[in-house]
Amino acid sequence: LHDEKRDDPRSALKAYERLAALDETDPDPLDKIDRLAVLLADWPTVVRVVAKRAEQMGDEDRASAWRRIGEVQRDMLDNQTAAIEAYEHALEIEPENAFTVDRLIDLHDAKNDVPRLVELYKRRIELTTEDEADLKHQLLLDAAGRYETSLSDPREAITLLGDALAARPGDEEVMRRLEKLYATEKMWSELLDSLRDRAQRAANDADRSAIRKQIGALQIGRASCR
Repeated sequence: LHDEKRDDPRSALKAYERLAALDETDPDPLDKIDRLAVLLADWPTVVRVVAKRAEQMGDEDRASAWRRIGEVQRDMLDNQTAAIEAYEHALEIEPENAFTVDRLIDLHDAKNDVPRLVELYKRRIELTTEDEADLKHQLLLDAAGRYETSLSDPREAITLLGDALAARPGDEEVMRRLEKLYATEKMWSELLDSLRDRAQRAANDADRSAIRKQIGALQIGRASCR
């Protein structure tokens, strides 16, 4: 267009918008609008035209387009709510895209939307690969913490911590957290089993003796309640 040749990107943008309106199925004007809007830092226009372009794309490209919209809303327009909507749309198109889930976890964590956050934790846990064992472990711990403290659901927290312990037997942090929950839920058999396991794994006699004292106190307490 003549406006581009005159180095007038704003006029060129308007011209391409008029051209796009004549044939909404023609991708070329939309591509040009996208490029010029980025050049002009006209982010609302970027969002609008990328959404329009997405209508003409296959699933993979369409999901990518909505992730781009989410990125623009989050980083350029500081609109976290719209960013969440865009990434959620991308996830509907590609439910097994781990990158999208990661972005949504960050956004919902910042928003403290715990019910949706724990759903996303579980989705991401399901999507972890063999190379992401550390990430899976941390996600299990984070999800358990949310169920315990924010959702008042200690039983679900126990289930998640149990999964974490199954993957890493003898993990001291996980065992202690489970023992606390076992005590709260009066799951005495599970608590005794965990304490006995920790006693066997104790690094030194002093730690082993301290754990055995806990076992003894628990057994005395249970006997007195009978």
